[in-house]
Amino acid sequence: MTCRNIRKKANEIKKYGINDPFLLCRFLRIVLNYHNFGSGSGAIKGLYTRIAGVDLITLNADLPYSLQKVVLWHEIGHSVLHTRKTSFAELSLGSEADQYETEANLFAAEMMIENGDILALLDGRKTVNEIAGELFLPAEIMDFKLRMMKDEGIAFVDPPMTAKGNFLKDTAFRRI
Repeated sequence: MTCRNIRKKANEIKKYGINDPFLLCRFLRIVLNYHNFGSGSGAIKGLYTRIAGVDLITLNADLPYSLQKVVLWHEIGHSVLHTRKTSFAELSLGSEADQYETEANLFAAEMMIENGDILALLDGRKTVNEIAGELFLPAEIMDFKLRMMKDEGIAFVDPPMTAKGNFLKDTAFRRI
């Protein structure tokens, strides 16, 4: 799926005027559950599945709230972008899974960050990592947002990294 298609889906969702992913789940009739998956390095952060036509997202209740929001936007991305697939977990492997994970991250970044917010902060000569800190987001999400902006012809700064689609799997349990 192209950045343009992801942006189009994100804009369709933004028309609802709901920028809280927890409320959006209710609005979209996505069942949201919590499970204690633990806090070890290999702990599952979240997963999406569709069972008998019902969308279900399970979040790791052990995550800090700020990371739960990031994971939830990511899982909503799977629900919105990958309607023909029935299950996504961060443990998936293979190039197709990497593509789906990257797409879900691009969607999450598009939903969480407005172009103007980044442009205003970049004009202040802040680094991408400093901006991520001010927005309480992982730096990898900033990378995905800058990719979307670059595709749109807006971004004039290359991200300091190239985040992988499965970065959430390796994200430490830290306050962001």
